[in-house]
Amino acid sequence: MNPSIDNLNINLIQKVLDNDNSAIIEFIKLAEPLVWGALFKYDQLSEEEREDIFQNIFLKLFSNDKKRIKMWQRKSKFSTYLYMITINTALDYLK
Repeated sequence: MNPSIDNLNINLIQKVLDNDNSAIIEFIKLAEPLVWGALFKYDQLSEEEREDIFQNIFLKLFSNDKKRIKMWQRKSKFSTYLYMITINTALDYLK
């Protein structure tokens, strides 16, 4: 089974929140395929625009003391939460 964002566990997220650099790298590696996959559904975006949106998504997740990660309420999979952030960021960009 390939690692995926749904393999994130509370322990890894807590390490991310505690600024563990190796956990942050692992988190990004696990999240990257989901974010890119969602962004490629927007044909009207150029590659450069997708890259900008990709960066903005991770800035949202990690800025303000990782507020967006902390907002995840564990009522759904983290992948669902991240997908929602990705789609909303892309839609905001297209406005």
